[in-house]
Amino acid sequence: MPGSGKSDDRRLGFKASQEVVVVAISVVLFLVFSATLNNFLSQGNIIAILKNVSILGTLAVGMGFVVVGRGIDLTMVAVMVVGVAFSIWISTWGIDFTLAVICGAILVAAIGLFTGAMVAIAEVPPIFATLAIASSVYGSGRIVFASDVLYAPPDIAWLKFVGNGSVLGIPMSVVIFGAVAALMGLF
Repeated sequence: MPGSGKSDDRRLGFKASQEVVVVAISVVLFLVFSATLNNFLSQGNIIAILKNVSILGTLAVGMGFVVVGRGIDLTMVAVMVVGVAFSIWISTWGIDFTLAVICGAILVAAIGLFTGAMVAIAEVPPIFATLAIASSVYGSGRIVFASDVLYAPPDIAWLKFVGNGSVLGIPMSVVIFGAVAALMGLF
């Protein structure tokens, strides 16, 4: 109906939801890249794409959880990066790397708790609270961790497994993403 605010999907012959459009565009891009780029379909490239997408997918699952609750979280990437950098940084002080990762997780949880309190208790709109926290966290990280690159200790077996290992040929980052997505599906 004109003016009803609803789109007329009858002329398309199918319901063109956002999900269908995103999948269609992804398929078209995949086909174009397959036809035009050398080695796009190579096993190494496909695995690299899966690894990269799974990391972003894990963050997207968290963002999806926030969006379902009618919020938005702009802190995710800044907090993730600073949490990892903090863990690596304090491990250079001689602290066991596993303990350093736990300390990094505590820092990330504290930042999340503070951000949540700003939104839930102080009633700051989520977009403003998370934008301010993201900027503060990123800026603090740039000041504290003067280096652009921090290297994790090379001899940590569990870190190598999580970063580069695989289960039945499936990269661990993909396995972790699948587990996180499945867990989210339970909610």
